[in-house]
Amino acid sequence: MTGSSRMPFSRHCAITLILLVVPHALAEVQVKGFAQTGSAPGKLTIPGFDATRYAVSFSSFLATADTKAAEDFAPLGWRYRSSSYDDSSDSTTQAIIKRSYIPNIVNTQMLIPFQNVDPQVKAAFPGVNVNDRDRANVRPPNPSLCVGNGFVIEATDLAIKVYDVSGHAIAGPASLLDFFGGNNGGSFSDISCVYDAAATKRFYITVLNYELDGGMHLGFSQLLIASSVSSNPADGFVGPYTVPTMGLNPEDSSKVLPGLDACKSPNPSSLKDGCLATSPSVGMDEYGLWVGVNLFQIDSKAVGGQYAAPLLLGISKRSLLEGAASTPAYAAYSGWHADSMFSLVPAKTQGAGKPVSGLGGTAFLMTSGPNLAVKEVPAARVLAWAITNTSTLAQATFPVAGLPMLSNRVALDSYPFANPLNNSVTVTQSNGGVALDPHDSRLTQVSYLDGMLWTAAATAVLINKQGSPLEGAIWWAIQTAFGQDGTFKASVTSQGYVSSMSNHVVNPVITPSVASGTPSGILAAVLVGPDYKYSAVWTPINLQLGAGALHAPAMATTVLTGPQGDDAAGTLLHGGSAAVTDENGIAWVASQWAAGGSTKFCAAQQLLQFQTPCENWGTYISQVKAGSWP
Repeated sequence: MTGSSRMPFSRHCAITLILLVVPHALAEVQVKGFAQTGSAPGKLTIPGFDATRYAVSFSSFLATADTKAAEDFAPLGWRYRSSSYDDSSDSTTQAIIKRSYIPNIVNTQMLIPFQNVDPQVKAAFPGVNVNDRDRANVRPPNPSLCVGNGFVIEATDLAIKVYDVSGHAIAGPASLLDFFGGNNGGSFSDISCVYDAAATKRFYITVLNYELDGGMHLGFSQLLIASSVSSNPADGFVGPYTVPTMGLNPEDSSKVLPGLDACKSPNPSSLKDGCLATSPSVGMDEYGLWVGVNLFQIDSKAVGGQYAAPLLLGISKRSLLEGAASTPAYAAYSGWHADSMFSLVPAKTQGAGKPVSGLGGTAFLMTSGPNLAVKEVPAARVLAWAITNTSTLAQATFPVAGLPMLSNRVALDSYPFANPLNNSVTVTQSNGGVALDPHDSRLTQVSYLDGMLWTAAATAVLINKQGSPLEGAIWWAIQTAFGQDGTFKASVTSQGYVSSMSNHVVNPVITPSVASGTPSGILAAVLVGPDYKYSAVWTPINLQLGAGALHAPAMATTVLTGPQGDDAAGTLLHGGSAAVTDENGIAWVASQWAAGGSTKFCAAQQLLQFQTPCENWGTYISQVKAGSWP
């Protein structure tokens, strides 16, 4: 296996920098053009593919202290505990939000457990589980899914496995160490996989790569990218490409990007400038990969430091396909003005949908954060932008040929939603199982198909104004349009909640489905509570009727297990869900579930930091063609 070595940030080649204020936007942009010289990325393969492409020959070894350099996992607490949308310096915002802010649900979803014949389910099979990841057994697994050309790739922190569309394993499971190689050093987290059915017919795999000395000193923070050489992942990938995510000027690391003064060192004598990127959201349009990350300042007193700002990256797909240099052409949007924390979530073009005509290529961006100007209780609104002129990312003269430009911001009125972290939500399990970590109200994913955006978030809910708040889901379907002058317009076509009486619906992710001939959505989630073990579920979303019943491809028979004390509340961290649409308009979903069975990891001395003994998590994958409702 080969791969290019990590290049120091001060040695990037042929970098062209342009700094300007983006009209009608709340950010500034810095760009790197196409490199003319420099080291090229290497060839990567997923272990397990052989000449027939349908045999598994992967073997792994149990993690030991000797493998710490590549497999040590960063503090997981940042991933869900870091985005309350409240300013931690203002103690008044930390109080529990009044119950009047929590949406009241009258009609909850019923459950339809597994049926031998479910006309809407075309395939259903277990995905990666805790026993598949001898060298990457960390939590939460946070599955990512990409489907295309007859292949299903599931990527979890920190492993990859490939299936055919019937669920037969083709290659893997492989850890990221085996895939990306050991030349990068540091640690990996937050893997994501996308398939570009509408344009390049390629698979793209991204992951954060960083180095922390004792959790307090940041060595580097970067995004690694691998691009498949064809629509068949067995043919291999090109990479790793690297995009810096420290918030520093790539030509002069003594300077931070515009608007990122919080990334300056609080103690220059012992700490260098730079932020750590966490929680990436990966989107895609016709010409670029778009990645939103949250930046955290690293200090010498507390792991994680303080939230600094969001950063948006627009990465040229052309430069990834050409493979001329290990750092692709990209634009970095910084300086987003806000009093409170929020996350930027770029839209992922799903299926083989048609791109927006005119405007030189268009991507979309959303957030469920505050209004970016006023510190307040989370408002009943979501925000959206368009990014036009994205075709410039495909020009060899980028950025001289022009830049992708942020549009006006559109604030969309929403049904009420309330952050579960700030509303005393306790995600309970049955039979005395350890309570689970509640999630915040960040958008989990934004999907785009044929003019419509689909997205979802966690929310605290009350059922008939009774009892304690539960965790549920809120979803939106949003129609996009542009005026004759290019002004971006958007309106909420449909929205609603997904919840269960006395139980929790967690980890919601939504994707559109057009296989039935009419636009609809499929929302993947997990059902857990006093009445149900931790089980993967999905529900159809009808634009007129709302959410249907919860469908469970397999019901868990045991609670989710793991060590107590992941955080101060003593709750367990748990993963997310994934939902994508293939080139035929059919939805694929994956969620974590309590898979049960024995595990290989029950001796703490054999494990690395943040690797956990005696867990039973797994994932479950379903191919769903939305048909009858519910």
